[in-house]
Amino acid sequence: MLKVKFFHLPKPKQFKYIPRYFDPEREEREQLKAEHLKEKGIDNGKTSIHGAFRQSIASRRKTSQSSSVRLFVIILILFFIAWWLLR
Repeated sequence: MLKVKFFHLPKPKQFKYIPRYFDPEREEREQLKAEHLKEKGIDNGKTSIHGAFRQSIASRRKTSQSSSVRLFVIILILFFIAWWLLR
């Protein structure tokens, strides 16, 4: 009749992905090259995500600080113009 399954978990789907262009010799060369550059301390042009986030936060902070100073100067100028007109 009708079966009720309370704790039935579906099996995950499996994909049979076969890469089209795979060269194990090239992969090994690139890995050795990366290790060699890492030993010498040379950056191979790849930036880390952590560094990108840090730069983004620093640029936002710099923009925020400059806009705060600009806003303060504008308010100060408007205050002196209003004071001069009302005096």
